[in-house]
Amino acid sequence: DTEQPHPLVVNYTTAGYTPASLTIPIGTTVTFTNQSGSSMWTASDPHPVHTALKSFDAKKGYAVGESYSFTFSKSGIWQYHNHLVSAHTGTIIVE
Repeated sequence: DTEQPHPLVVNYTTAGYTPASLTIPIGTTVTFTNQSGSSMWTASDPHPVHTALKSFDAKKGYAVGESYSFTFSKSGIWQYHNHLVSAHTGTIIVE
């Protein structure tokens, strides 16, 4: 299969990340779009150190309407959260 994976979007709202879980092939770029009323800082678990997948860390808050994209080049089950509202979590499953 030589077709490039299509970028996928996870929306962040005041209720959290939607979809909360996403299964993707390795090499897929996922875009996290902030549609909430506050900043979004997407980063891998655990909070607050982000060491599960160190490179998966926006490293800053993104304002409403902004997006953060990350290409998953390593297989695994990657849990993440909004560093600014750590109860908002999600999972990316990379196969």
